[in-house]
Amino acid sequence: MSRYFIFVIVSLLIAMAVFSPAAEAQGKAGRCPQVRPGSGGACASLCTSDNSCPGPQKCCSNGCGRSCITPRS
Repeated sequence: MSRYFIFVIVSLLIAMAVFSPAAEAQGKAGRCPQVRPGSGGACASLCTSDNSCPGPQKCCSNGCGRSCITPRS
């Protein structure tokens, strides 16, 4: 197996772990708000988990990437 193939497989596994629904549920209280269709945010991952967000904010999908958002109760 080539190094490139191994790199691709490892990258996919990491992406699956970061963007899985379980990753969104971990950590802080509250739920991420639903993303309205057509309201996509920045296509960048500005956080990786709830623990990477300040205060009560959670790491939520913004429609394209992930960002720290104040959760719903």
